[in-house]
Amino acid sequence: MTGDASLLTDLTDCDRMVVVATGAKTRATKMGTMRIKTSLGTLLVLKDVLLVDGMPHTLLSVATVIRKNPRCRLTFGEGECTIDHDGQPLTKATLNQTDNVFTLELARNDAQAMSITTTTSKSEPWHQRAGHLPIAAINRCGALGLGIPSDLALPTAKCECCIQAKMAKVPNPKTHSRIFRPGESWVSDTKGPMRTSSVGGCKYYTVYVDAATHYKIVRFVHSTDATTQLENWKAIMAWSQTQTGNKVKVFRSDGGAEYSSADFEAELKRHGIHHEASTPDNQWQNGMAKRAHRSLMEMAMAMLAHAGLARRWWAEAVNTAAFIQNRVVHGPKATATPIHALTGHRAKLDKLRVFGCVAYNLVKDPTRRDKLAPKAVKCVFMGYAEHQRAWKLYDLESKKMTTGVHVTFCEDEFLGDRSKLDDYLVTTDDSDDEEDEGIPTQSTSQPAPPTVEPPRQHTTPPRNTRSHWGQGIDTIHAKAALHWPSRRRPVVKTHPLPT
Repeated sequence: MTGDASLLTDLTDCDRMVVVATGAKTRATKMGTMRIKTSLGTLLVLKDVLLVDGMPHTLLSVATVIRKNPRCRLTFGEGECTIDHDGQPLTKATLNQTDNVFTLELARNDAQAMSITTTTSKSEPWHQRAGHLPIAAINRCGALGLGIPSDLALPTAKCECCIQAKMAKVPNPKTHSRIFRPGESWVSDTKGPMRTSSVGGCKYYTVYVDAATHYKIVRFVHSTDATTQLENWKAIMAWSQTQTGNKVKVFRSDGGAEYSSADFEAELKRHGIHHEASTPDNQWQNGMAKRAHRSLMEMAMAMLAHAGLARRWWAEAVNTAAFIQNRVVHGPKATATPIHALTGHRAKLDKLRVFGCVAYNLVKDPTRRDKLAPKAVKCVFMGYAEHQRAWKLYDLESKKMTTGVHVTFCEDEFLGDRSKLDDYLVTTDDSDDEEDEGIPTQSTSQPAPPTVEPPRQHTTPPRNTRSHWGQGIDTIHAKAALHWPSRRRPVVKTHPLPT
């Protein structure tokens, strides 16, 4: 046990009663792993070390060492103790006459301490880039050679965004299911209506999950129309059979109206697909799709909270979450990512960036630029393009979605913080909003039905502190184009030369 949290890694919560030598009782709230190097050059890895507040020294229990390491032998002599393992000396301890305890002879390994500090400092940025994915999952991706570190240490502080976004009840027991090959069984469910419409006016989204690989496809819709659902499923079924070479055998849903229409059932029967529908009030039978909803929304809410964006950007966040989850390993026993298992494509993660951060995109059209105009436009990073090897960006000047390859990211700067919006006017006008553009697993090209609304009064809301969800860039109008000269070419009037 120890009282110094900096000596421990892989911290986990615990609740244990500890009785010290004086008879006083205290509690250990955490435990972790301690790595120390002895004076003989041996690296000792001590697991389940208790963290006790107020403990002045780090104590090693002789009984615990013998119980967990039967091949260890402790030999006590005159004023010293030797610890051997299979006859090889590990370390020595000298009797401290003042405290009446044995003190281990350790060698300070500055390089090792620096390595632990460095890996811990690198954990937080990668945790944010990967959509607040657990550090253990990121390390597994790094071990597969996906272009990211594989030795990240658990941060000492808990991520508040993850705690608030991922708090859940105790899970239901798992049920045994039939084993399928990739593309043979698909699970689907629709979530909505959302209280806040997306930028493209959608209030629902449907997730399709491959039962064998857990590959997720997301489609955003304005309503739970059976015709739209059928068209989406036809496209996904054709794509699945082309990519995997396996025909779809089973389709599982919650039995909702969008999955029970006559046309949908006829399409399944025409292809010989068995439809498994969960019984009413037993949604756990469609648990794979429900769990996909939960994981997507948790990651999306964590990214929105971290960037301080308004809830109306939830579609972009869900899309980015699906893109990331398809490219990371699921579970400690997984040996491949979902996209690799389904399509054979080995996608790397070295291009991940923090969602919602400020980005500068190179101006594409040279005619927009004069000699003194800036070469980049300020944007907000909104995910990854679908059919291009590019990033998806929200242009703050044109108020439109765009893509870019030559992009500079400021991953620690976010415009969701009102204190950083000095050059922008935030209004509640939705008339300039653009439709969501496609990125992997997104389909938001369907126009929203027209609505008639009374005129609105445009007011500038007062600045306030950053709330949990942030008020975000609801609609951001650049003021004087960041004080740069106008990008429009000036009108040049010619005059005749004097004679």
